[in-house]
Amino acid sequence: MNPVYLIYFVLIVIALIILFAFVRCFFKRLKCMLSIRAMCRRNGFTLTVKHPLWFLGSRYARRCDCIIQTPGEVFGVKLFGCLWATKALILREYGEYIFRGHATFIKFIIDFIDSWPHMLPEYRFEFRKSGLPAGTPVRRVLLINPMPLEIRMQPNNGQEEISGTGDMIRGMEIASLSHLIRIAESAK
Repeated sequence: MNPVYLIYFVLIVIALIILFAFVRCFFKRLKCMLSIRAMCRRNGFTLTVKHPLWFLGSRYARRCDCIIQTPGEVFGVKLFGCLWATKALILREYGEYIFRGHATFIKFIIDFIDSWPHMLPEYRFEFRKSGLPAGTPVRRVLLINPMPLEIRMQPNNGQEEISGTGDMIRGMEIASLSHLIRIAESAK
């Protein structure tokens, strides 16, 4: 067997694994969009989207992706996703985040992409332009979809602790899709 074909085979397998992660993320985000729209329609909430493909929101884009207006509160939602289901997301108190890999088939390649520290941008939640009445309670939500294997918080110079939905990071509440639907429906 020619070694060039083996190299091509390995590259095709790696490309298929990476493509699978993006396809998985796309369908998770599509399900997220449909669930949020169904919740808003069912409860009579107002959904204001900030751009046409809001459900594909990037963690690097600075603007929020959608605003959910309930009778009691307003939720500014910023989408943040984890491509790899076997990763742990570590959020540090000062806004840095890192993905830590667990055992994966091509861990060395995936860790090369995600394993260095990134800073959470200063996300802009523009509520004034959406015509809200003065004094309306506003909640900033960091919607993590798709979810990683685990979420950990690390305070300044402290130990990492297992975290989850409902915790705060830089003025935003960490939420999964089910947590967002639960808090939005309880705010009516």
